[in-house]
Amino acid sequence: MNKQMAAGETTVNGMSRRLFIVNLALLLAISCGCTLPISIARLRMPDLSKYTTPLDSETIQDICMNFEIKDNRLCIQDRPVYAPDFFPIILSTFERGVSTRDDVKAKLGRYEYGCEPPTYVPRLELTYYVCSYDLKGDRVFPMVIFFLDNDVVWRMTGTIGDD
Repeated sequence: MNKQMAAGETTVNGMSRRLFIVNLALLLAISCGCTLPISIARLRMPDLSKYTTPLDSETIQDICMNFEIKDNRLCIQDRPVYAPDFFPIILSTFERGVSTRDDVKAKLGRYEYGCEPPTYVPRLELTYYVCSYDLKGDRVFPMVIFFLDNDVVWRMTGTIGDD
């Protein structure tokens, strides 16, 4: 009986060990699967200098002040800074469904270069309009913010390269 119990314990320990190894392999596969696309995306980041010039120091200081990021590496200006470098910060500042056109104007008003007339979408039963912003002024890498008819941010996008 003791030999059977000992054999049963070995099987349980063996199964636990196999289960641990399978879970570890699964965790590693998921980790690689999640980081690989991010790594590939970073490799595909275009050479921005082929399409535009860096932002001037006045624009960089203005963005850093308006978005309260003076300690950010982009604000140190130890290397060229391009408009798309600020996109993640800018787009994460405005909360969809909460931020308003006035919030956007307060931070990006001087970079707005146009708004389209409102568009009604019957299927969604909503009206929206789109305003475009360009930190550099060359309209190469614009940001576009969609506002609902009540001036609340609905969607946002910033184009970088071949998006």
